[in-house]
Amino acid sequence: MGKEGFSETLAQGVLEALIPRELIKVKILQNSEADKNEVAYQIAEMIEAEVVGIIGRTIIFYKENQDKPTISLELKAVK
Repeated sequence: MGKEGFSETLAQGVLEALIPRELIKVKILQNSEADKNEVAYQIAEMIEAEVVGIIGRTIIFYKENQDKPTISLELKAVK
């Protein structure tokens, strides 16, 4: 995410990357003036995902793939 900040296009891009993978990292660039916590939860709410963590300027999102779950199956097997 760059200096333009949060947008619906950004959220849609995150969702498109997240669906097949279930877990992704999004880096907020140094020149971005947006608050990382605010942006993380705005995106998560918009795409119905979870914020797994925020490490520095990196946000980690998770959303279960309903058609072909991968991480979800592995986690269920551990329980």
